[in-house]
Amino acid sequence: MPLYQRSAPNVSAKKLLEWSPRASGDLLAIESFYADFSQNTADRVMAEIRRSALQLEIHAAIGRPGQVPDTRELVIASYPFTLVYRIIGSRVRVGRVLHQHQKYPD
Repeated sequence: MPLYQRSAPNVSAKKLLEWSPRASGDLLAIESFYADFSQNTADRVMAEIRRSALQLEIHAAIGRPGQVPDTRELVIASYPFTLVYRIIGSRVRVGRVLHQHQKYPD
């Protein structure tokens, strides 16, 4: 290999996505809220949150720096929610799923 060619670090290594108990509780509350109006709406909201979260497995740093040290925040474009997460080695741990009008950090 010529001196000017270097192999790029593997920045796209797939990470394991984890949900904290608190984030899992957030998801249940969100689903319950929307299901009171329409199960179809609840299903769409939940699918979009999960789809967005799955992006973190490949692109963990796509979220903005978080308000709490060592966290990042991924805004869900289609709905008023933000995933608050940490990158911990080969894992991405979602700590909260917050409505954008919620006071945070709490």
